[in-house]
Amino acid sequence: MIRFQMHLKGRGATLITTFALTLLAGHAQATSPLLSSPRAVPGSPFFQATPMMNPYASTDPRLNAVRPVLEVLVTLRQLADPALALTASQRESVGFLLMVPQALPMMEVDDASRLNAALNAELSDSQRQLLERVRATQTARLRTLLSRARLATPDGPPQLARLAYGQLLGADTVTALLTNSDAATVTRLVRAAALRTQAALKL
Repeated sequence: MIRFQMHLKGRGATLITTFALTLLAGHAQATSPLLSSPRAVPGSPFFQATPMMNPYASTDPRLNAVRPVLEVLVTLRQLADPALALTASQRESVGFLLMVPQALPMMEVDDASRLNAALNAELSDSQRQLLERVRATQTARLRTLLSRARLATPDGPPQLARLAYGQLLGADTVTALLTNSDAATVTRLVRAAALRTQAALKL
């Protein structure tokens, strides 16, 4: 961690140091509505006035325990979307946040949740709404496919959420996390996703 900071100067070093310490101290708070209940926030495309099958809902305690990791992986994937049109300032801030997984010795599930909140906080309201619309479109498409397959239920059996996240992240990623959710696995997956996002954004 100290060696990493020595290679950064000015605002970059301050941001990485402050955020990394915040992660470890547990002071940051996750704000993404998807981490709690995709249908619980009025105004969100995931809010439903009447119950509908939500393919990301699950009664599987293993999946719910690692949902923050799955969500930050989704966010990292979405950040590479050119439609977001990140400003120069946003690119700088996001770039430094993408270095946090490499800076921390290990990442726990809570660290992934806080990183997800920090990344979303760098986006404007319109950019977050764009990502929500993309996610809502994917959700509607998946809901239709599952309904046709007669797999849909109000809450969705445990395997539906696994399929839903697998569609976004790849089945191997979801399987790896559900098989072993220790810090080493979380760190490996988040670091790899952050590096892919850095490459896609050319940061």
